[in-house]
Amino acid sequence: MANKKFWIGMLALAFGMAVVGCDNPTNNGGSSNNAGDSTSNSSGGGGGAGEDRPDSALIGTWIAQNVTTSLELIIRNDGTYEYSLNGITSGRGNYSVSNGSITMQRTHIHGSGLHGTVYSLSSQWYTRSQFESAIGGSSALFNPNTATYTINGNVLTKVWLGSSTQTFTRR
Repeated sequence: MANKKFWIGMLALAFGMAVVGCDNPTNNGGSSNNAGDSTSNSSGGGGGAGEDRPDSALIGTWIAQNVTTSLELIIRNDGTYEYSLNGITSGRGNYSVSNGSITMQRTHIHGSGLHGTVYSLSSQWYTRSQFESAIGGSSALFNPNTATYTINGNVLTKVWLGSSTQTFTRR
């Protein structure tokens, strides 16, 4: 049971880290600073406040590492993302940004991303209904998660529910 909780926690952590690990690409090779400010906290890819369009500063590959875990988050311009945990593809989904916040909604979990957990799943993509059927119960792993985010140079910082902070570096 402890092993199951550990891996569920790792998946939740990976999902959270995927949201905050993005930096701002620029056309001039500089940082994503706005008018001399060292922090960018955009709201919808140049759109007006409240619009749910991709933020160009988030687009790219982000890496978050700690002592035992490496998380790679790829955020795409089409409003989708994918992440890998310790080099193993683990999940993908959709995201939206609005007013300095990002909401991520996982749409698929990959069975290989659960290797070493209590789940013995095939190496394939699972939707929520397929995953819940395979594990024999419901899962909060597919619930949407929202965080505030800031981008400073090549560093993305995401704060989940006002407490848990994740930091990513642009690759």
